[in-house]
Amino acid sequence: MPLASFRPFAVAALLLAVALPAHGNETETDTAPAADAPPPITVVRGGGVAEVYREEGAGFAAYGPDEKQPPAVSESTESLVLRALKGATTIELVALSTTAGQTADGSCGSACVGGYAVAGRVPVEDEGGLAQVRAIAASWIGEPGAAPSDCAATYTHALKFTDGSFRYELLLAPDCRRYRILRGGLVGAEAELASAPSLDAIDARLRAR
Repeated sequence: MPLASFRPFAVAALLLAVALPAHGNETETDTAPAADAPPPITVVRGGGVAEVYREEGAGFAAYGPDEKQPPAVSESTESLVLRALKGATTIELVALSTTAGQTADGSCGSACVGGYAVAGRVPVEDEGGLAQVRAIAASWIGEPGAAPSDCAATYTHALKFTDGSFRYELLLAPDCRRYRILRGGLVGAEAELASAPSLDAIDARLRAR
């Protein structure tokens, strides 16, 4: 066979040798195994955290409060006073010396109660008396009253006690069915009722002093 007829085969063989690497010169590339994917995270939006925990285990994150829980409600000043009264071991009943519409100017200094002069006072320490006074307070502030009207109130009675480091004063004005609550000397609430509960029990103790 003429030599020229071998040329196409030689060229093809040469090209094949270039394209295929030699068996001894192959280079292996190490490939690191893929890292384990992190566990899925459940975003709690419409359901309760506890419910998702029970159903899916601990692999979850909660954003915001657990909506299964009731919303926090701020405690009213009236409720705070009634709660503090339960722990009071001494409650002072006070007769105030005031006139209609008189401003609590505190001119009597430390002798004042709620900023008004005092006509008389008596401490209550016996269990029966304390229960009676707590009941009177609850009859006045058991439910928050309405906003004060333009009635010129005469605060004639007061309950005074301490709870922890705070001094509480509950002033009562039966003529306008109004109460005023001071905590640490600052007015925390003032409101009017549809009718004024009786203060006869307080008057009886004040007369008996």
